[in-house]
Amino acid sequence: MRWAACLLAAWDAQAADGVPPPTALETVATYSRAFASQDLDALARLSHPILVLRAGGRVAYREQMKDAFAELHRAGAVLEEEVRGSPTAMFESGRTRAFAVPVLRKTEQFVTPLAYVVISYDAGATWTVFDLLCTDNRWLKAALPTYEGVPDLLPVHPDAPKSVEEAIRAPDR
Repeated sequence: MRWAACLLAAWDAQAADGVPPPTALETVATYSRAFASQDLDALARLSHPILVLRAGGRVAYREQMKDAFAELHRAGAVLEEEVRGSPTAMFESGRTRAFAVPVLRKTEQFVTPLAYVVISYDAGATWTVFDLLCTDNRWLKAALPTYEGVPDLLPVHPDAPKSVEEAIRAPDR
């Protein structure tokens, strides 16, 4: 029991600094690798429950993701690289924790900025990832009812394209 108290004290110290704990950052890295390798089981396991429920459960979510990857492949938008930026400060409310990581997804044709919103409802024991290109304040409010905009959980990667023209990758890149 003593080791559990030490772990909780370490977590509280990290959370007080506003720094995401290693387990949360590992979840982000694992999710990113799962997306790159199209590991549907890992994506279904690590995705935020709202996304899974909205699809109709894990099996339906897997199929939705499989279809999305197939469509991206048909469109020639196969992931070449994903560049993650620095995580934001931690949002805390009761046992809820959240932070975001700005991301650039690069395909042969496009550079797409987005943010992984990483959420825990059990004081950091487990983490899930909100990965939506269209994540906005309404989605954040649904997932985090007490969230009031601070810290900013919709960061833009510092290297994000500034225009549509910049987002379209030239054939020689």
